[in-house]
Amino acid sequence: EFAGMKLSETHPPGLYQGPSGSRALNIGAGAAPRLMTQWPASARLLGDAEARSLRLAGPLLAIAAGLLALDLFIALFVAGRLRGLTRRGKAAAKATGGAAGALILAFAFLPQEPAHAQGGYELLPDGSYRAIPSPSTRVVPLPAGKASQKEIDAALTMRFGYIETGDRALNERTRAGLRGLSNILNMRTSVEPAEPHALNLETDALELYPLIFFVVPENAAPLPDQAVARLNAYLRSGGALVIDTRAGGDPAAQTDVTRLETLLAGLDAPQLQTVPENHVLSRSFYLIKDFPGRFAGRRLWIEKTGEPGATRGDGVSRLFIGDADWVSAWAVDQDGRDLYSVDGGPQQRETAR
Repeated sequence: EFAGMKLSETHPPGLYQGPSGSRALNIGAGAAPRLMTQWPASARLLGDAEARSLRLAGPLLAIAAGLLALDLFIALFVAGRLRGLTRRGKAAAKATGGAAGALILAFAFLPQEPAHAQGGYELLPDGSYRAIPSPSTRVVPLPAGKASQKEIDAALTMRFGYIETGDRALNERTRAGLRGLSNILNMRTSVEPAEPHALNLETDALELYPLIFFVVPENAAPLPDQAVARLNAYLRSGGALVIDTRAGGDPAAQTDVTRLETLLAGLDAPQLQTVPENHVLSRSFYLIKDFPGRFAGRRLWIEKTGEPGATRGDGVSRLFIGDADWVSAWAVDQDGRDLYSVDGGPQQRETAR
């Protein structure tokens, strides 16, 4: 009975449930296709050849692969990795009869050297270092007597420096603080500083350190003229100096930069200003309103932007002065444990980092 059922208002298409189960009543059941012979005058009929679609996936993939090969070829050429291929690839390039063939062969048969550290470094007369390429893993040592091991380590691995003072306990505190700062940078950024170095301003190569910290001891004597002259040369060459007086324990006191005038007499210090609102320093990692260390609510002084006599034109300050005792908030031991208490607890220590 269901097999002979026809579509109607009484029996619309759909699923029907009966004693023997569910059955479907379809719209097209029993309908025969009709050949369309009459088309509207505005209709345009296409033959099989015209209606065939053009597939662009293959050609586009080939173009992308060719551009990728060209990009790799240019990168290897700029890096100097194709010098050995130039002579061997001439005959192959001619045989291909075109630039595309030469590209493919160069990419396919490029001899790859195993990954290894650079062979060595040469000390240049101006005090900089030049890498010496080597096909093997043999390290070429620097000429004896021209550079100390400390300078070699600083040249090969980025690290912070701190000015060594006559206060041994303060020196250890500063070293522990910079160790903690280096650990944080290792965890949160692509910068991987090595163990900080203690610096003698009159003898060490300051230009090897991107950032130098000076934690001012109590009753500090003025810096010698030679030390000041070398600090001036360091700042002019693009280095940055951070000075922390650690005098922020008194909440009523303000950061007093004039106190440093005697200590840093002769230093070619730029005109200073407190960090303005929305400065990039307040948005470098966390959004912060001040720059706490062991003490909170302290001001940070930086180089005044747009100063006519500035030696650096990139808008980056070369001098930072504060009294929040940052190194104490950063300081950790060899196992990474915090060494000193912070007034605001763990949250302030996290903000200081």
